[in-house]
Amino acid sequence: MGISSVPCHGSEAERLAALEEVLAGLPDGSEYERQVLVDILNVWKVAVPTLRTAAGRAKPGRGERIVGEIVQELLDRGKSEGKAESLADALMKLPKHRFGTLPGRVRRQVTEASLGQLDVWFTAALSAQSLEEGLESPASD
Repeated sequence: MGISSVPCHGSEAERLAALEEVLAGLPDGSEYERQVLVDILNVWKVAVPTLRTAAGRAKPGRGERIVGEIVQELLDRGKSEGKAESLADALMKLPKHRFGTLPGRVRRQVTEASLGQLDVWFTAALSAQSLEEGLESPASD
């Protein structure tokens, strides 16, 4: 049974049994196993407690731990993305307030930059005398 066989509807017991079957067939410790678990959470929107239960039954001794690790990874990624969005928003406002309308290329640079680069630019923008000076700092990824 493949991931596409997991029923979206039906009783909780049916969904749990289907998940257990899918998870039991995944190679232990593989990247494929990790990605399928991430997809089950993100794409199939299976509740974490349901996935923990199914993984615990399908992979005794490690299933619940793996789901916990993946959930923590997703939470950390979400926090990092939230920080980057907040910093990008602040970085758009600060130079706009100081130097006027931001060119499209600058907005693109900011929205595509890493959290580390945004931090470097934001710090530089605090004391920059021009927009160019605030964005000329070397990348710090």
